[in-house]
Amino acid sequence: MRRTIVFTIICAFFTFSAVASASGFRLLEVDNIGQGMAHARVAGVDDAAAVYYNPAAMPEVEKYSAKVGFIQIDPKTKLDHADEPDESVNETFPVPHIYSVNKLEDMGISVGFGIFSNFGTGSGWSIESPVRHIATDTKLRTYTVNVSGAMSLDVVSIGLGLNYMDVHAEYDNLYRFPGTNSDGYSLIDATGSSFGFNAGLLFKVTNAIKIGATYRSAMESDLSGKIDLENVPDTSLHGGAGFNGDDYTTDASGKLKFPAIASAGIAINVTDTIAVEFDVDYTQWSALDEITFNFDRPLTGSGGAELLPGSVTEKKNWKDTVTLKLGAAFKIDDNMTFRCGFYNDPSPVPDDTFSPRIPDADRNAVTLGFGYKAADKYTLDASFAYVMTGDRTVSNDVGHGEGNGTYNTTANIFGVSLGYTF
Repeated sequence: MRRTIVFTIICAFFTFSAVASASGFRLLEVDNIGQGMAHARVAGVDDAAAVYYNPAAMPEVEKYSAKVGFIQIDPKTKLDHADEPDESVNETFPVPHIYSVNKLEDMGISVGFGIFSNFGTGSGWSIESPVRHIATDTKLRTYTVNVSGAMSLDVVSIGLGLNYMDVHAEYDNLYRFPGTNSDGYSLIDATGSSFGFNAGLLFKVTNAIKIGATYRSAMESDLSGKIDLENVPDTSLHGGAGFNGDDYTTDASGKLKFPAIASAGIAINVTDTIAVEFDVDYTQWSALDEITFNFDRPLTGSGGAELLPGSVTEKKNWKDTVTLKLGAAFKIDDNMTFRCGFYNDPSPVPDDTFSPRIPDADRNAVTLGFGYKAADKYTLDASFAYVMTGDRTVSNDVGHGEGNGTYNTTANIFGVSLGYTF
């Protein structure tokens, strides 16, 4: 029984990704031009979004470039469960972004600034769901502040950036207290932050061919917050430290590792009106091997049952992944551009640690985009992506097998950005 309580607590806090647009809990939605081209922009980016995609490309901006926008994610997961079919409660959420790049010609450098989110998710299973003791609500919100500098050395450019990431996590689930038939509820709210860096290279092979490479460092966030246990059935404990009626609260602390990401790509201007790019992303998800979390005041029932242990550890054993992206842009005239793309993104989650809080599977996405340039300085870019997974059938011991079944996830993703360049 202790194993059940420990498992549900860990699930509530640590398995962040219910439905993200990319595998694991990574978000690709950092720019609408990029989304229209399946986020294949490591080599060909030439606007303010270079702050994220490749800081070495910032010198490609003529003088000054800025953009602001959002991308809305609308995911859905269906579960064919042995008890009854189920469907996740949609948790739609916007992912905003803002970028600016300024070329300081007198100094021979370009500087950039960006705010974006490249990790996060939001989803939920109802309290009537057959998986409710493993997962109900899940929310992970991050935002990264990225400052960058770059220098062009003729055909080669180099860039370097510093990153600060803020993390806010909320995770809930039901669980059964040992020795009773009562369901309690666990709610965790925690925040943290971390620092990292990013670097990039850009090589202009010819006027029509560019090769780019970038690296974003791994980050580790120290998280602190509280865990609330609602409806604790042992009345002999009520009134003690941390109790408010039959609800118990104590401090919680732990760490979350975010993976390093390395990318490389080649961009080719096939003609004056057609450009294509192929990128490869490597995400070091193996950094998420296990997770330990500590609770300030463990809770033991009057009969000796451990309702809340002092420390819990769970193996994750996620694996590194390689994502393939292909994008194209077609210039219709001086003002309008059509974009399209496709990417394949494998799941890092192995079968033996899969849970309904992470209904992750290999993902494929098709993307479309449209850009309009007005008055020589202003641009409007819109994009759409449809993400789909194949069926993933799970049979493991997670949550005593309560999450076993066949999962299928889809997501509609759309967004708009407004840009200014001169």
